[in-house]
Amino acid sequence: MVDSHSNQNLKPMKGNPFQVDDLLYIDDGAFLFDTLEELTTASQIIYDHFMKFGLQMHVSTKDQKSKTETIFFPPSLLEAEEKKTCQPTSS
Repeated sequence: MVDSHSNQNLKPMKGNPFQVDDLLYIDDGAFLFDTLEELTTASQIIYDHFMKFGLQMHVSTKDQKSKTETIFFPPSLLEAEEKKTCQPTSS
């Protein structure tokens, strides 16, 4: 969860915040964001935060393939054109 401590201008999250105590290991995790920009910004924040606790997000290096995956589902074409949040690609 990205919160106000990050100094980033992410849009306020919906839902109820909660605290997890004594978490020593994450095998799989999922983080949801509304825009590609939020995904990009928060990915770096999460990576940096994990490093503070000695946790490692498996990202690619020149010698190792990434285990971390991201996926972005753009809005509908109509919504994208209205909001100009993403540009459709031509086939």
